[in-house]
Amino acid sequence: MNKVAIAFFTKDKTELSKRTIEPLLDGQHALFWFDGSDTPAGQALSLNYPHLTGHYANVRGGPDAAVAYALTQILRHGADYTHIGIVENDVLLHADWFGP
Repeated sequence: MNKVAIAFFTKDKTELSKRTIEPLLDGQHALFWFDGSDTPAGQALSLNYPHLTGHYANVRGGPDAAVAYALTQILRHGADYTHIGIVENDVLLHADWFGP
């Protein structure tokens, strides 16, 4: 069986994040939230999702640095993930995205 982790990237745009996170809350994988928000609303949003595997705030340095940081943190987590997905808060996945 695959052990899947998802790195979810946010930076403000809370309404987009709320819509985008919903299909990822299916419990079929580990979900890590990486936030680079500047606004208080963006910074607090992940607190609405207590079942995250990991939450990392104040992620800075641009997209390349954020991806490198996320991969490093997920691999440090200690689970032997076979797959790691990257989802940004402006990407809306279909409700059955994980099945296919």
